[in-house]
Amino acid sequence: MLGGTLRIRTSAPLTSQDGSLKPAFGINPNPLFKTHETPPPVISEKAKLNPIGVKETLEYDVPTEQGKEYVFQLKTGNGK
Repeated sequence: MLGGTLRIRTSAPLTSQDGSLKPAFGINPNPLFKTHETPPPVISEKAKLNPIGVKETLEYDVPTEQGKEYVFQLKTGNGK
């Protein structure tokens, strides 16, 4: 098991029992989740592109420790 920052991406708001769930900002500090920049795609001028429907997402960062268990739940309307 590893520890470090866990980044969760979800389309539904979440909550945690211990309050460790915080909104994520910027680049994930965990080196295991390093992303590489990629060049933009080459798209033909003749291509007929269809719009895609992508849900809005939320991202959370959770500091984790080796051997510890974490439980997350969907946030209900009353904030819990």
